[in-house]
Amino acid sequence: MGTQTGYQWEETIECEECEKEIGIEYSVYEYPEGAFDMDEVKIKGGKELSRFGYEFHDAPERDEDDSDESDFDSEDFDEEDFKTK
Repeated sequence: MGTQTGYQWEETIECEECEKEIGIEYSVYEYPEGAFDMDEVKIKGGKELSRFGYEFHDAPERDEDDSDESDFDSEDFDEEDFKTK
């Protein structure tokens, strides 16, 4: 049926309340292509308070010059979703 495709995003943010660093590692997988398979969130120095939603859409064609970097943009995430322990 095809291969599983994964995307990963990593970010370190500072808690506005206690100024501690929170490390976030987010992975999402599609299988078959275009269908959500699973996701995983790893948080160091804090805990997840809520989960955001997303939808899969047909991806635009990539140019040959495009890198293999993640399509996630750290500005898509709100640090209020993550608070320190």
